[in-house]
Amino acid sequence: MPSVLIVDDEAFARELLAEILQKEGYHTVTAASGREAILLAAKHVPDVILLDVCLPQVDGLQVLSALRRHPRLHRVPVLLLAAQPNRQHIQAAQKLQANGYLLKTAFSLSDLLGRIQRLCEACSQQTAVLVGTGAARPPDAETQPSATSDQTAAADAVATVGRIAQGTSRTTTSPPTPPSIAVQGAQDTRRALNSLQPIITKEQIIQLVNQGLELKPLAPVVQGVITATANMNCSADDVARELGFDQAMAIRILKLANTSMYARGRPVNDLKSAVSRIGVQEIRRIAMTMGALQCYEGRLAKILHPGTFWEHSIACGLIASAIARRRNPRPDERYFLWGLLHDVGRLTLLEHVPDKYAEVLDTADRLRVPLEKVEKQLFLIDHCEILRRALEHWRFPRDFIAPVVYHHHGADSLKNLAGGQFQEATIIAAADRIAHVLDIGDSGNGTLYPLDEWCDLLGFNRQWLIELRARIPEETKEVKYALMARSNGAEWQDGQKDGRENRIRSVRVLYRPCEKCVDAYEIFLDAVCMPTDEQPPNLGYIHVPDARQFSTAWREYRMAEDAAGVSALPLLIICGKGKIATERLTGNGRPRRAVVLRTPISVPTFMDTIHELMAPSPPEQLEATAGHEVSSHH
Repeated sequence: MPSVLIVDDEAFARELLAEILQKEGYHTVTAASGREAILLAAKHVPDVILLDVCLPQVDGLQVLSALRRHPRLHRVPVLLLAAQPNRQHIQAAQKLQANGYLLKTAFSLSDLLGRIQRLCEACSQQTAVLVGTGAARPPDAETQPSATSDQTAAADAVATVGRIAQGTSRTTTSPPTPPSIAVQGAQDTRRALNSLQPIITKEQIIQLVNQGLELKPLAPVVQGVITATANMNCSADDVARELGFDQAMAIRILKLANTSMYARGRPVNDLKSAVSRIGVQEIRRIAMTMGALQCYEGRLAKILHPGTFWEHSIACGLIASAIARRRNPRPDERYFLWGLLHDVGRLTLLEHVPDKYAEVLDTADRLRVPLEKVEKQLFLIDHCEILRRALEHWRFPRDFIAPVVYHHHGADSLKNLAGGQFQEATIIAAADRIAHVLDIGDSGNGTLYPLDEWCDLLGFNRQWLIELRARIPEETKEVKYALMARSNGAEWQDGQKDGRENRIRSVRVLYRPCEKCVDAYEIFLDAVCMPTDEQPPNLGYIHVPDARQFSTAWREYRMAEDAAGVSALPLLIICGKGKIATERLTGNGRPRRAVVLRTPISVPTFMDTIHELMAPSPPEQLEATAGHEVSSHH
């Protein structure tokens, strides 16, 4: 009889699954914690493990990591169960060779039973093949694991899980990449990206999207607002009357009118006052934008975390508005809506070609390259072009469309593409990059780009970005709760990433003095590093756009080390172009670990590199790990 180990801290869920599986002919064992699961699995090796991701003290991914290192349990199939989608968890699960990642709110019972049955059958077939070919001989005194060795292995695994729970282990859900693997991956990245073949034709994509858009008209309330505001004599009363036909839209407009974006004087508590405060034509654009977003709310939750997706989009809109205000005290009010809509093309693809686009997302994660590059390779079209077609279908004005559909292009390309709206397109492109650097939300594209050219074009400086970083997260949360308000009063789940696994504790970065630099990666480091004490720096950092600038930067950095009273810190070097010879970088004659990352950089590569640099290495291994280079993207 196949056996299934069910690991869940919620007794009701645990017992319900056990009862269902027992009726299907499975033997079940249950555990309420990671420690208990490892001990039970080592005592009686199950055929399949159902493992909840959100366990107390030690999460399911850390338990899975311990299982994969156990000599007898490392091949046991594990299905992860999660309450909410989380791309970081999915990526970690893939690295740890999980056999599936199911949402508790989305999977069907028949799907779960089918997966368990297939995993059990695969294990049985594999065992039969090994025995039939003589690859696995009967256990004897030399090959059979003893009870003592099993107990020791289980004790080691439990001890590891215990150290994780107490915060004394360096084990993470995203293990540091060994230097040799990192270098090899960097050398293969461009080749792997260029070798990707289309999985569907561009014509098929366009046809499927167009057919889907025909079935996704804007809501009646939006069409009513568009009709009313087309009249030159339209009043706030007319618009409020149309909005009143949709309770959810009315609540969102009221809440938006009371956010810091529009708040002037006392709060408003009726639709007419909200419309008067925001403005009739701005309400028209907001209603059209909300209508576009409403078309895809359901599909988003199945692939990406809705909270963090909208956080990124809202932050992009707020940052775009802030840049525009810096250049003009009374800027075009469309900047916020442009930022809010800039990634809706991804939602369109998720809705109309969900399986294909899931493959695009997985490929971008696996290769650690910008998502738009993988879209171009696999679809021969990217989400920006899809967004343009969607906005045209919904009859957005032509001058509204151009600035929002070129945000992945560089400044030189924008001069030719955006025409008379070059400044608007430039501001949206810069805002998108800044939102990523500030680590606000998750659009599905985990890539960090330099900000140098955008700083020069738009005239923002380091101090302004620091001030922006201090206020944008809270403004984002405020606007998110307004725009995503539910008519039934339910709260929108907070998707902020505070405390998630990509935060790095106890890392204290030493920068070279550069007051005027607008360094995207330094800002990102400040956002994700969480020093827990006032000890001296333990990680060095240098960023140069060109390798020819490194000699000067190196001298300045050495002076910073001397001033801080430290030497031979592990060193993270970021370089735009050219080759940096790191073999001779030392500190007071001592060898120093150094890694060079090429821009742009994927967030997982950035985080893994820091973990690698901070991992303790024996002195004899230091020379072997010093001075390698990782080209994240090309």
